[in-house]
Amino acid sequence: AGTPDQGVMIQWLFSEQYSYEPNIATVRHWLAHFGRDLAEPPFLERRRNGEAFLDLMDGHLAERAFFLGDDFTIAGIALYAYTHVLHEGSYHLANRPHLA
Repeated sequence: AGTPDQGVMIQWLFSEQYSYEPNIATVRHWLAHFGRDLAEPPFLERRRNGEAFLDLMDGHLAERAFFLGDDFTIAGIALYAYTHVLHEGSYHLANRPHLA
């Protein structure tokens, strides 16, 4: 049986694949590599979902320094992957001080 921390780790890893990557990384890829228009319908839904997930991440980090426990974990590393290049997807951290 796993520990509660292992369950939270798996939650963050699944969230990275289901919410973060398809909405944040994909928008960044379309913008940075194909110069797509932000007003296109696929962008609008993915941008809304991406913004909501960034807000969730920021809210989680408002109460702790790391996503899980007292140090870096694979969850934090996975979520860092595109966070450091959010500007390339026209996302911003200015109103997300805990995530920044």
